[in-house]
Amino acid sequence: GSRPRADVDAVPWVYRLCFNTEAMSWAPKPWSTRRSWGLYNDSLDESHTNGSVTLRYANGTGGRATALRCDCRQGPPQL
Repeated sequence: GSRPRADVDAVPWVYRLCFNTEAMSWAPKPWSTRRSWGLYNDSLDESHTNGSVTLRYANGTGGRATALRCDCRQGPPQL
């Protein structure tokens, strides 16, 4: 059977984004689940008029894909 939604929300997912490589997530035991959110594909990148770039990751687990937009500006880094 399927799990209730509350169980899915309670999973302590950890995310890792490796620039120009792969985006992934995983859940520790007892779930021991790993998902790929895609492999970096530079042919899908987008350059924006403000100098920003969107990096694309494709062909992840179950067809997942991820986009990471990097907005560059002067000053200290911001999250």
